[in-house]
Order: sequence, then C-alpha cells, then structure tokens
Amino acid sequence: MILEKLLRVYLACGHVQGKHEWGLKHGSATPKFKCPICMAESDRILQLMMGMESAFHLDSESLDYAFNPCGHVASLATVRYWSRIPLPHGTNSFHPVCPFCTSLLAIDKPFVRLIFQDHCYDD
Repeated sequence: MILEKLLRVYLACGHVQGKHEWGLKHGSATPKFKCPICMAESDRILQLMMGMESAFHLDSESLDYAFNPCGHVASLATVRYWSRIPLPHGTNSFHPVCPFCTSLLAIDKPFVRLIFQDHCYDD
C-alpha cells in the first residue's frame, strides 16, 4: 500500500510529508524532528496507515486524522469516538485504544489532525 510506505506526520503540527531525513537533529538524548513546512519541532513522527476494518469507521467523511501513536488514519468522528471509549487494560485499569490495532492511545494527544500539501500549484 502506497500510504503505508511513504507518508509520515509530525505530531506537533500535523503536516504530512514523505519519508525523509529533513530536520532530524541527533545532538540531544532524544532525536527531534523539525517540520520543513512550519519549522515546528516534534519529538516523534508517525507513519500513517489505513484503518482497514470498515466496522470501526463511524462515517464516510474524509480521513483527515490519525491515532497517536499507531498512525491509523480515520475521520474526525471516528477518532473522537474511539479516543473517549476506555477499554479494559490489565486487571484493574481502563484506557482508550486504537480500534484497528488496540495500541494504547496517548493521554495528552490521542489523535492528530493531518495537513496534506495538495493543490499547491496553479496550472
């Protein structure tokens, strides 16, 4: 699948780019990624993947959001819904998970809005 092989999203800003080494800073203990569009620094970038199970999608709106940290792409209604549903985790806790892969969602930012660079050129 092309989307899985090519696209990454910067967590700080949501800009989507191809796989590249632009802005990668190795100087600190944890690498930082600088978005080439807005120059915002992100601690992580996510590889985007399609959520293929249609039963987990709540609508057929555009896929403009991705779950954090797994990168599965879905609509706003879908990411809002699943990020608010705590499912059992272990024997005594509940956490929201990605419905496509059951990865625990980040507490501070369970999803990110994707900003694609399309229609950049006038023909």
